[in-house]
Amino acid sequence: MTAEADTADLPTRDLDAVQGQAPTRDRRDRRELGVIQIKENVVAKLAAYLATEVPDIGGRAELHRRPAVSARVDGGQAYLDVTASVRWPASVGQVTADLRQHLRTRVRELTGLEVGEIRIEVSDLITAAPHARVS
Repeated sequence: MTAEADTADLPTRDLDAVQGQAPTRDRRDRRELGVIQIKENVVAKLAAYLATEVPDIGGRAELHRRPAVSARVDGGQAYLDVTASVRWPASVGQVTADLRQHLRTRVRELTGLEVGEIRIEVSDLITAAPHARVS
């Protein structure tokens, strides 16, 4: 039996002691913290909520609803597909640029994931209030 096989199941600090090394704080911290995985549906829900923080963005056909978001997570990267409406007469280009930057920043702050591509589909232009019909 080799030394590696004898020590394979020992915790990190015990393994360091067996190998004649002082325990290192860095190795213990990584083991104690473990790994955090954030599921794609959680990233999508978070992004949908965060999108409502951007002025002039709303869900399909209604500004007071959340946009539809799907997410793909690959390692430490998230990729988002957003379907939203924009309030008329706001600049679609400016609103979507603001949305893209806001999602990239806030998703990274809250999850630690870097956000790669964000595809945005504008499904509707919404007026603030429906116009009354004149007979």
